[in-house]
Amino acid sequence: MSTLVVYYTAPGEDREVAEAVARESGAETEFIREVHTAEGLFGFNKNVLWGGPAEEDIGEPTHDPSTYDLVAIGSSVENGHITAPVEAFVKAYRDDLPRVAFF
Repeated sequence: MSTLVVYYTAPGEDREVAEAVARESGAETEFIREVHTAEGLFGFNKNVLWGGPAEEDIGEPTHDPSTYDLVAIGSSVENGHITAPVEAFVKAYRDDLPRVAFF
């Protein structure tokens, strides 16, 4: 089974977990890259008041998620929600995702 581990991390802890999951399962990894960051007052308003970033706020993935049997998605939890870049990834590629697991 081909697996892609997709993750986002700001401080870096999720990278360690994602790399461990990929290493143990023989998967490839994909870091969700922000094109427009959510810093400062505008970023706060965009993420909290306007529902998070749009799909165009994240970069194109280097791996096509539709070519994998399983996509494992990793995110920290902020105020009871997955991070905005992970939410944008899921919204952008929801029709292309095969089986999905979250961590």
